[in-house]
Amino acid sequence: RERKPIEFFRRYLNTLYTGPIELLVKYGIGLEPHLQNCLMEFKRGMPTRLIVRDIDGVNVEKDILSHSIGLSHYHFYPRTWMLMKKRSFSIYRLFHAVVMSHTAALIEFFVNEYRMDEKFLWRNARAILVTVIDRAMAGLPKKRQVIGEDTRRYFLSPAIQRKCLLRMKLRGTEKFIF
Repeated sequence: RERKPIEFFRRYLNTLYTGPIELLVKYGIGLEPHLQNCLMEFKRGMPTRLIVRDIDGVNVEKDILSHSIGLSHYHFYPRTWMLMKKRSFSIYRLFHAVVMSHTAALIEFFVNEYRMDEKFLWRNARAILVTVIDRAMAGLPKKRQVIGEDTRRYFLSPAIQRKCLLRMKLRGTEKFIF
């Protein structure tokens, strides 16, 4: 059976969004799965699994992870938690990787290759994001849904901050400049 491009597009985004968003919302683990950091597995021509191959940029929110799996019996490097950044950093980084980088490139391809309407594709991406975030929050106690609500608010806001890599490079800093 020949599949329509929109079926592939929707399956790809659902596969891309599900793991990283669930890790963030349920466990407080923020990944950075942009195009350079991950691979997509395909079966019968359709995306089935996201493989994140570089976790150097992972950020973990200790309180959320502790509530999810309990940390008392694990031994960590003493400064581990001092190196972790705020929740907003994980949300921003995930958004930048999966939406601004990965999804934008996918949409550009579909617009150019299949002459699909860009706004239509972004509406589909938004709907898939909402579904994946809601699914990740389902069943969590109300007090643990906060990170999902923060993620949804940031991912769906009409305007976002973008880091300015060129300005950072010119100033010789690794600190984000927006």
